[in-house]
Amino acid sequence: MSEGEKLTSAIEIFIKKFQNVPLHYLFESDLKCGLYNEIKKLFSGNKQLNTTFELSKYYVEPVKIPEVTTEYKYFKHYKSKGFSIQVSHCRFDIAILGPEIEFNSIKTYSPDYDYTGDAMWLQPVRYGIELKLFYTPNHVNLITINNEIEKLDSYEYFEGFLFNGISLNFCYTDFDNNIMNKLQIGGFTQTQNVELFSKRIDCLVIFKNKIFIKNTK
Repeated sequence: MSEGEKLTSAIEIFIKKFQNVPLHYLFESDLKCGLYNEIKKLFSGNKQLNTTFELSKYYVEPVKIPEVTTEYKYFKHYKSKGFSIQVSHCRFDIAILGPEIEFNSIKTYSPDYDYTGDAMWLQPVRYGIELKLFYTPNHVNLITINNEIEKLDSYEYFEGFLFNGISLNFCYTDFDNNIMNKLQIGGFTQTQNVELFSKRIDCLVIFKNKIFIKNTK
């Protein structure tokens, strides 16, 4: 199986587990643990960082990091008055790192800061996943979901590397027809199968008995 097929399979397995017993997942952290466990079964490798990163002054070489991790941070930056300002607290709920090991481009963020010690946390992400949990259909918040999509779409700091973002939004209860109009306005359509990666960003809303997918970028 390709990486995309493996990840799709892990997500499908977890969605079925959630739909069977939603209340086994009381918090978003429970969703994260459950999905991480399924993904880890299929992505169990490690990435070895290049010794040219001079990591020996911080860690015993060789330095290896898992390809699947949670709360993986990345730099989101914007310019103010011509200067680049870094915001380092952006994180993916779950991240699968790219097969390529890259570090040199990170140094361009700020020539006055030595990023060598941060190399493990600043590798290219191949797949980034964001998770949300809603109690009832009425709680499903399209503004929150769109914010997650924009967050995923803002990850563009490794030019030339492939990236796919996945927003997974879970609801404890069965689908309610009263929310249908809101989902349609939001660009969602019902789907029978989890078909991912035809677009850069995918977004699903998962109820106990139905799945909806959004037509994203």
